[in-house]
Parts: sequence; structure tokens; C-alpha cells
Amino acid sequence: MGLFGNHYERAGSGIAKNAPKKKGIFRFFEIFGRKFWKLFELNLLYFLSFLPVIGAVALFFAVDSQLGTILAAACLVLFAVIIGPATAAHTKILKNFIMEKPTFLAHEFSTRSAQNSSMPVLSACWTACWRAASRRHFTCIPA
Repeated sequence: MGLFGNHYERAGSGIAKNAPKKKGIFRFFEIFGRKFWKLFELNLLYFLSFLPVIGAVALFFAVDSQLGTILAAACLVLFAVIIGPATAAHTKILKNFIMEKPTFLAHEFSTRSAQNSSMPVLSACWTACWRAASRRHFTCIPA
């Protein structure tokens, strides 16, 4: 029988050092298959940054007063602050996966979020101010 008689415990020839890397879709599926559960964990970490939006919706519909609206707006501001660094960290970890660098997800995610916290937050604030100004500009006020 081939399963027990082929001596699988012996070292084989292995992979040649000069073997060409796979390209295109084959490389994608190789990395995807190898990193599937790491991608799952990474997306769960990224999902945690969306919890303020879920809280905002729950507060808006659960509390029928102005306090609920204010708390929902506070949750959305928190989301605007969190989402930029979280997206930067997510992108950096995905780049490390593609370049096949070793990555520790939770440590890398928290480190990259802290390192990239200033520019995305400033960008989110600038975008919010620009949208508020443009909405006010294009609003028709009846005389």
C-alpha cells in the first residue's frame, strides 16, 4: 500500500531556489488560500471600527428625544475619527500579506492605527467641513 510504504518522513528534493513565482490569478489564489483565516481575523478587526455606526443607529431609533439624536451624532463623530486610521492599518496589513512579510495582526493593526492617526483624521474633518459648507451653499431657502 502506497500510503505506508513510501516513507513520507524522509526529506525530499523540496522547492528549487530558482523556481519562478506564480503570476496573476494563480498567485492570488495561492495567497488567498494560505491567508484565508488571517484575512477573516483582519476583517473582524476592521469591523470593530464600525461599531460606533451601529451604536448611532440604535441610539437614534431607541431614544425618542433630542438626547438620542445628540448621542447618535457623537457616535458618528467617533466613527469619523476611527475609520481613517483603521482603513490605513487594514491597507498596510493587506500590503504585507501580498509582499509575504510576517505580520502579527492585532499588534500591527494597533501600531499602524496609532501611527496613521493624524492624516486620516484631518482629512475626515476637512471633508466634513467641506460637505457642510457645500450643502449650505446649495440649499434653497424660500424668501
